[in-house]
Amino acid sequence: MFGIRKSIQGRLVLIFVLLTVIVVGASGLSLHWRAKRSLDEELGRKLMAVASSVASQIDGRAVTSLKPGDEGSRTYRNIERKLASIRERTDVKRVYLFDKNLMNLVDSEGGRIGAEYPRLRFDEAELKSVWDGSPVSSVLFEGNDGVLYKSGYAPIWVGSVVQAAVGVDGSATFLASIRDITRSVLIIGFLGILLGIAIAIIFSQTIVTPIKRLVAASERIGAGTYHEPIEATSTGEIGFLAKTMEEMRSNIVKRDRQLKTMLAGVAHEIRNPLGGIEIFAGLLAQELERDAEQKRRVERIVKEVKNLKRIVNDFLEYARPTTPNRQRCRISDMYDDVLAFVSHHLTDRGVDISLREENEGTVVFADPRHLKQVFLNLIRNSIEAMPDGGQIRINVRQPVGEFVEISFEDTGEGVSAETAERLFDPFFTTRQEGTGLGLAMVKKLIEDTGGQIEAQSERDKGLLLRITLPRA
Repeated sequence: MFGIRKSIQGRLVLIFVLLTVIVVGASGLSLHWRAKRSLDEELGRKLMAVASSVASQIDGRAVTSLKPGDEGSRTYRNIERKLASIRERTDVKRVYLFDKNLMNLVDSEGGRIGAEYPRLRFDEAELKSVWDGSPVSSVLFEGNDGVLYKSGYAPIWVGSVVQAAVGVDGSATFLASIRDITRSVLIIGFLGILLGIAIAIIFSQTIVTPIKRLVAASERIGAGTYHEPIEATSTGEIGFLAKTMEEMRSNIVKRDRQLKTMLAGVAHEIRNPLGGIEIFAGLLAQELERDAEQKRRVERIVKEVKNLKRIVNDFLEYARPTTPNRQRCRISDMYDDVLAFVSHHLTDRGVDISLREENEGTVVFADPRHLKQVFLNLIRNSIEAMPDGGQIRINVRQPVGEFVEISFEDTGEGVSAETAERLFDPFFTTRQEGTGLGLAMVKKLIEDTGGQIEAQSERDKGLLLRITLPRA
């Protein structure tokens, strides 16, 4: 029990770790996004404040009166010095003035009056607010030096009309750090996903795969196949369950062996006196040659004794353990050999039989003696189901994968769907003289070979039996 609790606790810890990785990763991304947005907005407000402060200190009429060639004038030099001083005091990258045509008027970094600012074309949507009289900030952009920047703009009034604007560029190096953090978070998240996948694979190998094996083993046991052992390949509760199922399977096999041994013993004990009865009844029939009535009664005894011997032989055949000697078997050869045994029964009952192969010379890997017994039992079963004659069709499909499908179909009376499910149960029969072991023996021989058999039937529509056998 301690081992089981330890295993369960280990898996709970594993699940907790995975959930922690997911929660931490999601929280990190959320915090990163919120921090980036907050810092971006704060930088935008700072740059707009600087731009508005510059605009309040600039004489709009003097600025707008500057023309190309006035770069040496006193007005230009005074404004240029003021912009440079503001740049140094506020620790921004650049301060510049421009008109509505996006042409340079004065720049803290120098420049020719009337020169165009191409980058301003990207901020035309934001500049519309400036021309309407409101300060605004741009989106982040990357400069020629590879550093992130942001711009703040403010209008320059001349009277009641906006004639120019102030632009202030500030670096966003702290946002570059955020970008590095983002990269680290993504890498950690990716590694967490890889770790989760690896853990899932390990979990599948240690939990899911053993459970699938146990499910397959339980299906085999439910189908009546008990001879394949169940291996306990894992520890903990699954290993305990596998060991329990293996003990159950072993007990079923032992009980089945004991029942068959008992059945064989009873059959032997019955067969010995039956032989004596048959011999003495035959002698008695010879002595009653002149008494026709008594002889007829003795012959009836002999007939019933032979029926009992046949039933006992069926019991012995079913109970006798056999190991298949599997080899390459050509289906058409097996069919020809069996047809030689049952041809007179087919003729007497008016039954027509045929074999059709999608690929001629189909070969399976089976015990030829067992395969002949299967063909013989199924053909005889179909003959008995058609007392007034009919047809038996044996179809061999083209091999699919590792198996070959053989179908036996007759035009007999058929059985109900409920009866079809029990056809292969030992001692179940729909005939008064049957033992119920013929189809059970067929199923046993086929499964010993590694194949399967199933039945489909409807009343008055005949019986269809499908067999799958390993291909050679």
